[in-house]
Amino acid sequence: MKNKFKNLEHKSDVLFIAYGRNAKETIQNAAQAMLDTISKTEKIKPNKKITIRVKSENLENLIIDTLNLVLAKSDAKEIFFKKIKIEKLDVKKAALTATCIGSAQTPILGKTVVKAATFHEFELNKGKKWKVKILLDI
Repeated sequence: MKNKFKNLEHKSDVLFIAYGRNAKETIQNAAQAMLDTISKTEKIKPNKKITIRVKSENLENLIIDTLNLVLAKSDAKEIFFKKIKIEKLDVKKAALTATCIGSAQTPILGKTVVKAATFHEFELNKGKKWKVKILLDI
């Protein structure tokens, strides 16, 4: 898919829409939009991997919970992630396993400090072409 995500205008935070052909691609592209906000992902030479597991009550929560867990792991391990790759996704059970790939945080790679992915202005549209709108609190 050519257009993975698009940033939208917002007064004080970061707002974007991520696209995909299915849930997996849409979540990965939403994560990429967030990672590209946090750091200069194109300059990251990945040499660290961590696995995350997320279980939520529904798909909407799974998306936000995944982004927030990626943020928490990035902060706790002091890693800027270049990308995440979803290994397993069960939409019905709202559960996933993903690998986050990145390298140690350095000031030169940093861009914007993101506090959290939120449900404010959240929208999820499923269908032939999926899209999710997410606001990042900065």
